[in-house]
Amino acid sequence: MRTDVLDPGRGFPLSVRPDRDGPDLVDFVREHRSWLGDRVAEHGAVLMRGFAPLAPEAFARAVALLAGRERPLSYVHGNSPRTKLSPANVYTS
Repeated sequence: MRTDVLDPGRGFPLSVRPDRDGPDLVDFVREHRSWLGDRVAEHGAVLMRGFAPLAPEAFARAVALLAGRERPLSYVHGNSPRTKLSPANVYTS
């Protein structure tokens, strides 16, 4: 995997790219969960690039694996308009 801090002056976000294009993000998170969690704690954000496109439900699985919880939190009473993309609590940004 290749890593790069996009704003070195602020130390984040950390960009993570697989060694080859298109691997499955859920499998990658499952295999590197501890390392990714440490990088999120260190950099405040991790930007994952170069992975195969995901359906919203698969993205929710990757987030749940990384967060260590079965379902991501719901977006409730937020100040920014969001569109819910799936029952798995995946929203537009």
